[in-house]
Amino acid sequence: MCTKSHMKFSGVAFVACTLVQTSLILASVTQVVTDSSWRAIGSAPPSGWNTELSFDDSNAAGWESAFKSPSENNIWITSNMSSQAPNQAWFRHVFTLDGAVTDASADFFFDDNGEGYINGHLVITDSARGAIHTIVPIDPSFFVIGDNLIAMHGIDTHAPFNNIALSMTITTPEPASTFVFSFTALLLRRRHSRHNRYSRSA
Repeated sequence: MCTKSHMKFSGVAFVACTLVQTSLILASVTQVVTDSSWRAIGSAPPSGWNTELSFDDSNAAGWESAFKSPSENNIWITSNMSSQAPNQAWFRHVFTLDGAVTDASADFFFDDNGEGYINGHLVITDSARGAIHTIVPIDPSFFVIGDNLIAMHGIDTHAPFNNIALSMTITTPEPASTFVFSFTALLLRRRHSRHNRYSRSA
C-alpha cells in the first residue's frame, strides 16, 4: 500500500504510486454483422445447426455463401427476391472473442419472421409478419472466450423481398496496465532526477 510516509519522494512520486495500484480498464468493442461470409442453406438442416461450432456447413453438405443484398447488410440465399429464392433460409456464422463479455446487444432484422440464436440460446423470435428491426439486449453469459456461434432462421411470408440482417455490438474489458506502469516509471525518473540535482547543489 502507498502512503506518503512510505515514499522517499513526495508530490508527483506519490501520485505515481497511486497510479500503480489503480487498474485502468479500457473497453474493447466487437461488431458482428451479416455479410456474404455467412453460411446459408434453403432447406431445413439437421439438428445442431444452431448449437454446434463443428457442425458441417460446407458446400458438400449443401450450404453456400449467403447472398448479399444491395441494401444495407441484408442477406438471404440465392436472391433477395421472393420469386427467385426459397421462402425459408438458415444461416450460421462463427466469430471469436478474446475476453469475457460485459455487455452485448443486437439489432435483428427479419423480412418477415424468424429466430436468432447465440451459442444455442434463443435470443429472439420474430412473428410480427413484417419487415421490422428489433433491438435485443443479450445476456453476457451466453458468450464464451474463443469461438462463438450465431445462427438465424428467416421466414419470408410477403413478397417482393426476403431478407435477414444483424448488427451486434459486444463489449469486453481490455486491461491497460502497460500504460499505467510506463507512465508511473516516467514520473518516478523525473522526480528522482530532480532530487539528485538538488542534493548535488546543496
